Parts: sequence; structure tokens; C-alpha cells
Amino acid sequence: METGPRLSEDLAARRAALIFGGTALGWLLIQWVGRGLGWSPPLMLVFDLLALAGFIWGAVLTVRIWRKRRKE
Repeated sequence: METGPRLSEDLAARRAALIFGGTALGWLLIQWVGRGLGWSPPLMLVFDLLALAGFIWGAVLTVRIWRKRRKE
């Protein structure tokens, strides 16, 4: 089993992938449920902005991993 910095990078990359995937699936689910229940556009906008924040968070984590690996 690996230890040290490589393991932490792998875990960080896995976390970023889960954030991207979870955000996309969550956003799709909310869009489907919201459309079915007739939620108002302003409420749907809130969920769109939350999804955008999730994608930005995943991108920030990805850039951090990239910069750390590039530094080595």
C-alpha cells in the first residue's frame, strides 16, 4: 500500500472526481424533480448557483493537485 504524498494526491484527485460527479448528478436530479413539481424559476436558479459553486470547488481542487504535481 502506498503512503506519503502520492497517496494524499490520489485521495485528493478522487475527492475532486466525486465532487464533479456528485454535483452533476445532483443538479440533474434537482432539475428533474423541480420540473416535475413545478418549482419556480428563482428557486431553480438557487440550485443552479449551488451546482456552479460545486463545479468551481472541484476545479479549484483539480488546479491545486496539478500545481502540486508540477512542482515536484
